[in-house]
Amino acid sequence: MTDVFSILNPTNNLPSNTLTNYKLIQLPKSFINELKSLSTTNEKILLKYGINSNKFQLKSSSPNSTPFLTTTNKTFKIRQQNHSNCQMLLHDFINFKNFENYLIIENFHNNIINYSNINIWEINNFNEIKDDEFNCITIESLNEVMTSFIKIFNQTPISVVEFDNLIINDNIYPSFNKIVKISQNLKIQLINEIILNFNSIDIKGTILNIYNKISEKYNIKNHLIIRIITFLIINYTNITDDITTETPCIDQFINYNIEDKKYILNDNKIIKFIISTILEKIKKISIDDLLIELRMNLPINYNTKFDIKDIITGIGYITNSNTVNYINIKTLRNLKTPNERFDKLFQLKSNWLIEEIEPFINDINVRNIKIDKFALKYCKVKRVNNNKRIMLTKR
Repeated sequence: MTDVFSILNPTNNLPSNTLTNYKLIQLPKSFINELKSLSTTNEKILLKYGINSNKFQLKSSSPNSTPFLTTTNKTFKIRQQNHSNCQMLLHDFINFKNFENYLIIENFHNNIINYSNINIWEINNFNEIKDDEFNCITIESLNEVMTSFIKIFNQTPISVVEFDNLIINDNIYPSFNKIVKISQNLKIQLINEIILNFNSIDIKGTILNIYNKISEKYNIKNHLIIRIITFLIINYTNITDDITTETPCIDQFINYNIEDKKYILNDNKIIKFIISTILEKIKKISIDDLLIELRMNLPINYNTKFDIKDIITGIGYITNSNTVNYINIKTLRNLKTPNERFDKLFQLKSNWLIEEIEPFINDINVRNIKIDKFALKYCKVKRVNNNKRIMLTKR
């Protein structure tokens, strides 16, 4: 931590009887670095969410909940540290003041979006999307389309860059004053279209090509489809290289989300999503049968290499009989205490490699200490395979 500062300017001439609430603030180096690095970067994302400048924001999920300080890229939690023995020497009229507590600003990683008071439209197939006069989104209409996202962002204590990444991963799409959520089957269908039509050096052309095919097949003209395809491509691709020429595109929603770069498909993420969808329905299946189901949900000519153990990590677990079992992560997270969580996981499986169990306990490791040290308090931790791997077992 760096030096301690006062949030009030002691040069003000305040009379001694003024009720002034002084607070000391302890600032971490990461926060100081953010202060120094404020610039005009992320202009597109700021415009998309109706933010006028790169400034700090004080946010909370409700008027009486914990306050957070956000920059464009990072979120900081503000908490009070009691029983401080600090004193500060002030100017003429105030002399000195004892501080019973001080504020601490610390890095915070929030992965929960506040969707309260937002209308949700769930779509299971393209036939549910009504035909609408197709107009490319302009800068003037961009914020209007993003109205629901802007409202969610304002009520979620998180930075704008972190929020944008989270909401894209959440299978949520903007549609004026409501949000749209598509079914897993429709999402798989669209991912297949992305695979079949993918052009790594013309990603904007890929989006419009897929839209035109869907529009023609289902006789639909609706910009919502473009927004869904755009977010899916962001979610299931990686940027690899710069390209020298900018791809022309008059649609500002695409322009403000897709950079003019070379892209590749994120094969592992695609496979993980398909397998997760299969396991969510079937719950328990042999590895051989799971791979057959996977093949049936992907284009015939799509071939990629992957490690099934890596794919299953964070979704479920594999038994000694090569059976894959699904774990509902949302249900698991209802077990808030480490003891409850570890007890449940050891009921499912008697021993876990550290990399297998980590995704299921990360959220209860609130101090972000090394995962094997965190687990040591709740279970047996031992090294196996000539000390190359760490195994966890119940005490």
